[in-house]
Amino acid sequence: MLHEILSDYGVQAPVWIAKHDGTLMTESEALGSPIKTIASNRAMAFQGAGELARLTDYVVVNVGENEAGVAVVKNGKVDEASLAMRIDGIRTTISLPSYEHVEAIPERLKEYERLDIERQKIQHPNYIDDFQLFCSNVRSVIERVQPRYDELPIVLVGSRSETLFPHLESRYETWLLPDASNYSCAYGLCFAMVGSESDGIYHLKGSSKQEVIEREMRKAEICLNEKARFLIRDQEVEEYPFCYLDGEISRIRVRVKGSLQLS
Repeated sequence: MLHEILSDYGVQAPVWIAKHDGTLMTESEALGSPIKTIASNRAMAFQGAGELARLTDYVVVNVGENEAGVAVVKNGKVDEASLAMRIDGIRTTISLPSYEHVEAIPERLKEYERLDIERQKIQHPNYIDDFQLFCSNVRSVIERVQPRYDELPIVLVGSRSETLFPHLESRYETWLLPDASNYSCAYGLCFAMVGSESDGIYHLKGSSKQEVIEREMRKAEICLNEKARFLIRDQEVEEYPFCYLDGEISRIRVRVKGSLQLS
């Protein structure tokens, strides 16, 4: 179906699908693990904000139709949620981007945008109260996520960012509404790297931890280059030791990210 739609528009190109960690995967990977696409649009919007504002460290507020997501981005990356998150009430353990959710009353943001507030304030007092409460909630979340000793600039993006921007005055000095802020998700997709990972539990008897990490790193790099020709840009290693088990047993996850080499 996807290829038919692209063909109708005259697009003949490889298909890459967004993942929840802000990287891209092949179409076959997405079909094999569709759960990896959950929250991918939000992860891409968070990263696209940095591309639009030309920043690597910032607080991003992604304002949608009736909600906002607030996240801290450091070195161009959003942290993973440290606790299990719920999706439609279902507890999950997948690696979703860490963000604070602020919900608005349905349709209020759209309605506020259509109203001339000063002229119609008496006729629509509820809209004013709801919108002010929403802005206050967003400000409170920003206060909570801002690093205590290293104040970060705040970048607003998303479809309703222009509506919210004039009403978020606070003590912070740097507020940015980049050009094309409502296309931050598309920008994030355009600049996203392709990712590959190796994740397993290892008994380190007979081999050192470094040997295991190097072996798994090679596996991830081979997997990445099987998809296309890439220039490795980023490598990450995470270790979770099982201290309650006899012997040196650890879960080791290796991630490799690369950008496509076009020549």
